[in-house]
Amino acid sequence: MEDVLKTIMDLDKAKTRLEVLNAVLDYGPVSPSEVAERLGLSQNAVNIALHYLSKSGIVRKVERGLYEVNYAVFCKAFLALAFKLKDVVGR
Repeated sequence: MEDVLKTIMDLDKAKTRLEVLNAVLDYGPVSPSEVAERLGLSQNAVNIALHYLSKSGIVRKVERGLYEVNYAVFCKAFLALAFKLKDVVGR
């Protein structure tokens, strides 16, 4: 889970990964070429972003060449992030 949290917290530093994650959320299951076309990015940039997102478990390959958000991991990560934020804010 720490890898997933780190990936999510680092998304603001990796604009392409955030854009790709957003596209997979909006259109998934989706192929890298479709994401590249929708976002106006190179397919290589999308493949790299998907590699990091799938390595952390936030997205997963569901069929040959199609990716979707792994909602179980995604939701757990955001719950953990919410608790961390609560501790920081103190409410």
